[in-house]
Amino acid sequence: MTSSNSTTTDWHMYFHGVDREDFPDYPDDHFGPKAGYAYQHDATNDEYHSILSNPAAVSLLEQVKAGKTLDPARLLHFTDAHLPVLAELLQHNWLASKDDDAKEVMACVAYRHHADFENPSVAALLLAHLYGMGATDEDIVSFIENTDEIDDDTNFVKLLNTAKQQIIR
Repeated sequence: MTSSNSTTTDWHMYFHGVDREDFPDYPDDHFGPKAGYAYQHDATNDEYHSILSNPAAVSLLEQVKAGKTLDPARLLHFTDAHLPVLAELLQHNWLASKDDDAKEVMACVAYRHHADFENPSVAALLLAHLYGMGATDEDIVSFIENTDEIDDDTNFVKLLNTAKQQIIR
């Protein structure tokens, strides 16, 4: 859901390997790539998220500084190349809500950056932000749907420990 106070930019997401007929309310562009976009693949959910251009990332930061909010799922469009902009964005009041639903989305986004996108710095930054919001290890793991996957992922446990060292408040 997009509110009038939400940020806007040029991004795209599409589903792969789903039957179009199962999603009649979704526009056609949700089922294939658009020309001119580079994508990151979320192998767990078989979704593709466009990678923000640097000017688009800076534009989002400026919008947040001006009081707009950002859906935490949109953090799937960032990469490690955007780290300075993302770090600054997280310092502002960018979330419309700081409830458990928003924290759950952020935890899942952090895990996707770790497990699928190979953006470990983005994952660590988002996890540090979650810790700064009062989330615990148990909260973060319970927020992420694939907890069996996490139990076998010693690198993610190391990432959680690294994130604690750079907590953002």
